[in-house]
Amino acid sequence: MREESQLSVTQLPTEYAERIRSRILKDMNPPLTLVNAKLALAVVLGGCMSLSICGQFGMGMTGWAEVLSHRIHAEMPSLACAAICGMVYAIFPTLVLRLLLCSPMQFQVILKKHFVLLTAWYFGVALALASYGQHGQQTEEVLFWTVAAVLTSYGVSYIMRTLLPRVTLSRI
Repeated sequence: MREESQLSVTQLPTEYAERIRSRILKDMNPPLTLVNAKLALAVVLGGCMSLSICGQFGMGMTGWAEVLSHRIHAEMPSLACAAICGMVYAIFPTLVLRLLLCSPMQFQVILKKHFVLLTAWYFGVALALASYGQHGQQTEEVLFWTVAAVLTSYGVSYIMRTLLPRVTLSRI
C-alpha cells in the first residue's frame, strides 16, 4: 500500500519535477558568494558561542572563558593546547552551518567542494585570535589550531551525517 502512495519524480507534473531538479542543482552548486557568506556567518555566530565557553589564544568573550583558556594553556604544552582549542572552536561553526544555514545536501557539498575555502576561513580566524591573544602564539600553534579546526569540522560532519541524516532548521 505504501509503495502505491509514493510518487517518483517522473510521475509528477513536469512543472513540479523541474522545480525539484532545479532546487537540487541549486543546492549542489551554490555560488561562491553564497558559500563565503554562509561560512562567514557560521564562523562569526559559532565563534561567538565558542568564545563564550572557552577562550582561544587567551581571548574569551566571558570572564569564565578567559580564565579557562589561561588555565588550559598553563597546564599543557602549547601545541596540544592549540589543537584542543581548535577542536573546541570548530564544533559550533560546524553546527551552525549544518543546522541553521544549509540543507543537509548543501552542507556536504560545501565541505567536499570548498575544503580550501573552509581552511582559509579557519586560518583567518586563527590569525585574528592569535594577533589579539596574550599567550605569545607562534606559527606552529596557529597551524595546529587550524588543522584541528578543519579536522573537527569533518568529524562533526560525519557524526551528524550518521546521527541526524535529515534534520535541518534552515528550512523551517
